[in-house]
Amino acid sequence: MFTKISRYLCRISTIPVLFVSFLIFLIFVFFILPDMAQIMDAISSGLGSPDRLFYYDAETLLAFAKEYGEDGRHAYVRTRITHDIGWSLVYAGFLCLVISYANTISLPRDSRLQQLNLIPLVPLFFDTLENLIISIVMLSFPETWPLLNRLAGITTAAKWCMVILSIFACMCALSYMLLKRMKKSFRNRS
Repeated sequence: MFTKISRYLCRISTIPVLFVSFLIFLIFVFFILPDMAQIMDAISSGLGSPDRLFYYDAETLLAFAKEYGEDGRHAYVRTRITHDIGWSLVYAGFLCLVISYANTISLPRDSRLQQLNLIPLVPLFFDTLENLIISIVMLSFPETWPLLNRLAGITTAAKWCMVILSIFACMCALSYMLLKRMKKSFRNRS
């Protein structure tokens, strides 16, 4: 199954698809994410959002829930279900496509390294899990779920670690592609 997904991503990773993906990425970065940050700052009196932190404990998450108030908690869940899931799909898709494009150019089609284009799906999984857990905590507050309260911070930290790994994989794939092209260009000049 992973091989099929990887090959599909390689097949659709063309310059026009990358361009559209990049435009969507920029729209989120410059318009949608700042709007989401303003909404969160407004409902939290500038406290922000727990998923912007690298890690937090159960007490910190419950402090966010208390500070938000009932309307704020519902607004938080709405932004997670709409904006944040959309953003997760956008950044993961963009990174998958960039890695796929670079790998398609620089690696043999049957290389197992082609599947490195699936790395950005891991933070997408953790981001989705994080949204689900925090939403349950927010919607059920003041009732608490001790296990979920603890897992929320762990999934957030895992998400950020995997985002960093995905960006690193993207930079490596692009660097390797550029090195292969430069090497080929030098050979052609000789």
